[in-house]
This record gives sequence, structure tokens and C-alpha cells, in this order.
Amino acid sequence: MSLKWAINGVLDDIYFYAQGIPRTLFTWKPDNQLTILNFFESNVKKYPNEIAFIFKDESITWQEADKKISQYGAFLQSQGIAKGDCFALLMDNCPDFLMLLLAAHRIGAIAALINTTVTGEGLKHVVTIVDAKAAVLGASHLEKFETSMPEAELQALKLFLVKDSQDVPSGYTDINEASENAGDVKPYPLKIKDIGMYIYTSGTTGPPKASMLSHGNMEWTASIIPEISFTPNISNPEYLSYLPLCHVFGRLVDEIIAINSIGFINFAESIDTVQR
Repeated sequence: MSLKWAINGVLDDIYFYAQGIPRTLFTWKPDNQLTILNFFESNVKKYPNEIAFIFKDESITWQEADKKISQYGAFLQSQGIAKGDCFALLMDNCPDFLMLLLAAHRIGAIAALINTTVTGEGLKHVVTIVDAKAAVLGASHLEKFETSMPEAELQALKLFLVKDSQDVPSGYTDINEASENAGDVKPYPLKIKDIGMYIYTSGTTGPPKASMLSHGNMEWTASIIPEISFTPNISNPEYLSYLPLCHVFGRLVDEIIAINSIGFINFAESIDTVQR
């Protein structure tokens, strides 16, 4: 490593610790109203017409993403999802995944991030253990989901789909179409101590366990880690997101971008779609 890179690394560490430590000492109080969504909304105000997300041939600005998040939130509220309620997210990487997660934050709900490789009894377990009231699926995961869930649990769940590599079949609710005229969202003023999402353990020592992450957990981690929270010396950099968003690290990196305003996210559906 050259001396120049070593010095730059030390300076970056000092800069981000200087930002992170005051946040930890003075901002991260249990009853403070602060979530990842607040940082996202700050970016909407600063960069409304700049690109936030790219997926395949589609570009989404910060303002467009904010509108979609409100539409999702209003629709979920119209379906009875309220503060503290949980819904499952079983989707491949795409902007809809992140926007649905932010919609959960906006209405005070909790998203359970389901690993797309889980099937059968494992899939049934991760959905029922968090008492999910609804599930939002990529259309390609519908058959797996329905064959894994007992009829009684399926009937109790509200099921919404997103087009991915497959179209939404007739007879099912396309959440993008259904949310377009959902009305106005009623934001819920979340606190740092509130639970923001469930992320699951690997299941190597038994069934996967749902780890509860508060908004404070997410913000503190994304703000205090200088090794991955960095600002390149280029304007509006592009970040390729190919790690599964259901995984804590994949989701964390995207939150860091939202917090630090350091570019836009180009979503790859999976690591297999990245050209080597």
C-alpha cells in the first residue's frame, strides 16, 4: 500500500468517526424520532431529480422513489397493515424491495426479509414465526410460497405480487398497479427504539431465527463503520448492489448510501447476473 493511500485511509477513518461518535452520544437516544427513512427524505429534498436507483433499463430519481414509497405505504395501510404489524418480503434484488422496506418504515410496520433460497418447512417457519399479516412476493417465488405454506396459513395471509422474471398471474394482486390510486399515506413518527425489520439467522443450528433490528441498530451500524462507509472522490458514483438485500450486509451497504448521499444504486438481481 502506498503512503498516499495509507494517509487517505486514516483521514477517512477520522472523518467518519468524527461523524459517527457525536451521533452515538447525542442523537441515538431511545425516544428520538429518527430512522433510515429520515436520511432518505433528506436526500429527496436535496437531490429530487437526481438518480437514486437503476435496475436494468429503468432509472428512478429520489423524488420518484419517495412517491412510490408513499403509494406502497398507503396501500398497505388500506389493507390493514398498521404500526407494529409485520409483512414478509420474498423478492429478488430490485428497487421495489428497498422501497417496500422504506414504506414499512414510513407507516411504522415491520418487514421480515425472507431469504429467496428458503423452501418447504423452512419457508413456512420464517413466515409464521414473525406472525406476518401479509406477504409481498416476486412473482417467480409464488409457486414455491404456495406449496410451502399450509392452506390455513395461506388463507390468513394477504398476498401481493411484484413482476420480476415472471408476470403477475391473473387473479393475484399486483402491488404496483394496486398502489397507484391508494390515496394518501399516514406517516407514523417512529422512534429509534422501535423495531424496523426482521433479518434471519442462517439456520445452521436449527430453524432460522428472526433477529429484531431496531432503527437505532440500523442507523448506528451504517454510520459508525468507516471501512465500508466511504465517499469516493468522484461525483455521483454508481454502486452495484448484487448481495441479497435479505442479507444484513447487502441491506446495510444500501442504507449507508442512503445516509451519506454518496451516489446511486444499480441493482443486480443476484451475483449471478453480474458480468465478470
